[in-house]
Amino acid sequence: MAVSLDIRNAFNTLPWSVIAGALEYDGVPAYLRRLIGSYLEDRSIVCVGHGYVIEKRLRDESEITQNQFGFMPGRGTTDAIFALRQVCEKHRDVHRNLHMVFVDLEKAYDRVPRAVLWWALNEKGTPGKYVRLICAMYSRARTYVRTAAGNSDEFNVAVGLHQGSALSPYLFLLVMDALTSEIQEEPPWCMLFADDIVLVGENGLEVQNILEKWRCKLESVGLKSSRSKTEHLFCDFGGLSNFTPISLDGTPLPQHILSTLFAHNHKLSACNIVDVDRTSGLELNGTLNLEVTDNFVYLGSNISNNGSCEPEIRRWLGMAKGAAMSQLDKIWKDKNISMNTKNNLVRTLVFSIFIHGAETWTIKKADRNRIDGSEYVGYSLDRTPHQCIHPSSAQNPD
Repeated sequence: MAVSLDIRNAFNTLPWSVIAGALEYDGVPAYLRRLIGSYLEDRSIVCVGHGYVIEKRLRDESEITQNQFGFMPGRGTTDAIFALRQVCEKHRDVHRNLHMVFVDLEKAYDRVPRAVLWWALNEKGTPGKYVRLICAMYSRARTYVRTAAGNSDEFNVAVGLHQGSALSPYLFLLVMDALTSEIQEEPPWCMLFADDIVLVGENGLEVQNILEKWRCKLESVGLKSSRSKTEHLFCDFGGLSNFTPISLDGTPLPQHILSTLFAHNHKLSACNIVDVDRTSGLELNGTLNLEVTDNFVYLGSNISNNGSCEPEIRRWLGMAKGAAMSQLDKIWKDKNISMNTKNNLVRTLVFSIFIHGAETWTIKKADRNRIDGSEYVGYSLDRTPHQCIHPSSAQNPD
């Protein structure tokens, strides 16, 4: 028996919790439960498939600036990390200081207003049919909270992007690009990876002004910059410019500083600086306690303010050795696991940890010796030969 279009549309708009609750009644036949259950599964697959199709078509109809490295084909974390390392190395060679501000947004996906989303789609030249389709996907969105005491009542969701949707990442990129395209500098002076923003400059006051523009632009539409996670990295390469504290809406940012003094004497842990309270314009003479670990982990890679890759190599070597010696210790001792399986596990689980971002490293002779001499390369309680795990070392010199 054919189902009328009106009944089918009404069924499609019903919340899933209502349908699932209706199937709980004893009066519902078993075959009907299976039939409706299969329809629900198909409907979820169709919704997921629609997200991929719309996302692909939106990419064909719109453009994102080269500053965005997140969720973009041909660009990724390695490119952003490499660009940042190259800036550090070039400025270190010519003894020019650098200021880097790493901006983090609080709950970025959940704070995007729907009105801003529709405006961004039109601003990027999205065809009207796709805008109307996305509006229909977001209309009458409802959810509930599941707790140990039971489920809460359903409530409307009128802000934010859908979590878990294949379409949401690109929608967020469109919103960020439409909002900030006018204030974006050329990469690598300004780079974005989704909601992670990096602002780079040689003058602290200029970086402060650029940061304030970003803050005002983002917070004008409801997006909020994190006061605790936004950090300032100052690279003192012996240039003429001095350290300038940078604040976010009057709140001083956590700073990671390495001056020439610290490069020669790592035992010192404090330095007298002049901090500027930008809310009142007063200068406060004080002492800022500085930690020796002068670096910032950006996209999983350790960016050091002396431009060296040694802390990054040491960090990943330690993580790889920890994975091999601690977490996989039972596997190495298990005599029932074949040697080939253990070797494959080393290549998959250990090497994959160590080589993250290795394309961006500038390796010195000491770093190469440290890598070659690392215990994890040939580690195995079964005393697996070094050549079995690291085949490149088994090649003949000639």
